[in-house]
Amino acid sequence: MSHRETAELISALQRMKDNEKILATEFGDTELICMMMDRRVNEVSVLRETGQTPKIVAGFSLSRTVECSISDITQKSLVLNLESQELLAIALQGGNMYNRVQLSLSTYQAPMLTGNSGLPTTLRVSGSDLYLCCSGSLSKPSLSLKVVKNKAVLSTIEAECDNVHFLFFKKNTGFSMSSFESVKFPTWFISTALADRKAVGMSQAAAQGHNTHFIVKKI
Repeated sequence: MSHRETAELISALQRMKDNEKILATEFGDTELICMMMDRRVNEVSVLRETGQTPKIVAGFSLSRTVECSISDITQKSLVLNLESQELLAIALQGGNMYNRVQLSLSTYQAPMLTGNSGLPTTLRVSGSDLYLCCSGSLSKPSLSLKVVKNKAVLSTIEAECDNVHFLFFKKNTGFSMSSFESVKFPTWFISTALADRKAVGMSQAAAQGHNTHFIVKKI
């Protein structure tokens, strides 16, 4: 490791140390750094790339899961189309409300994120193995439902692994309203079309004819 790399690693460790809320003072700097490294080993990895400075990448650790219902700002509910295995946004009324799906919203911790990133989450159709997943190209990602039989594989998600496709940053955009931005594809959000009975997809915030704001209610 070069002097420059060593200095940058020490600087990163110091920032980690400064962010820790340590009440006891009986440990020296060396012990504290070792303790922090042990606790972060599953969340933070140092990547070395040829010709590049090592960078610190945060992992995402499952925190908690809540059941919720989600509708867009035009009051369209999410309904599962079993035949096409996709979510539709439909304006339900009266007795048809039982058709709307409930979602299991799981939140994650990621200590290296900036304050304006939002809350990392995954979204699963309650009572099923179907998770919302954003994949595709940088220019036009798409939203789909993907089966995950072993939910334990999503308990920890590394920033550079394929499972990051399941993560969305939940951002509060107003009173009781939220948006869900893809972690893998920044600036792309879960969206519904203004027209009724259209598939839930991905769009950028300024896209005409699409809505990226949702009302999330815990059940």
